[in-house]
Amino acid sequence: MRTMSILTSRAIQLPEDDIDTDQMVPARFLRTSGSTGLGKCLFYDRRFAADGNMVADFLLNPPHYQGEKILITGANFGCGSSREHAPWAFKDFGIDVILAPSFGDIFYTNCLKNSLLAIVVEVEVLDVISAMNSVITVDLEQQSIVSGSLRTPFNIDPFMRFCLLRGFSQIDYISENEPSITLFEQKNDHRF
Repeated sequence: MRTMSILTSRAIQLPEDDIDTDQMVPARFLRTSGSTGLGKCLFYDRRFAADGNMVADFLLNPPHYQGEKILITGANFGCGSSREHAPWAFKDFGIDVILAPSFGDIFYTNCLKNSLLAIVVEVEVLDVISAMNSVITVDLEQQSIVSGSLRTPFNIDPFMRFCLLRGFSQIDYISENEPSITLFEQKNDHRF
């Protein structure tokens, strides 16, 4: 996993509530168990017409949004099934941060475990940030979002923050601490 600390980008705005993971990555693309190559599948049925041509006005398609790293969206983002392919697709597409008033629980956890920073932000604050349409800086170390003159803090699980700042998965964390775990187990070997 890549380390994450400070990210500055304009935001792609998708102001819709209740976007489920099947819209993010349609089920027919779930045949892979790898996390790469799914960016082309992200919102496939909305990004592409039945003939395979791009839908010019869908928010991920315009050239001026290419390369942007932040998505602002509506409430209950990522509801539905628990497919890990959804955060994989966002990361592969180039999105590193999603700001929303709320997330589907499993999607939110899958995002953080896959180095996709999902941040819960109050609707009123998102409205102000969206209206500014300026560059946004997300600082994971300081746990703050800055856009224009607006600076707002955000909460994140301390362990997940630790892992994201260091580029660790949970397995990486355990592996790094294996000597301490082994020592603890040896000292506390209580056979029954």
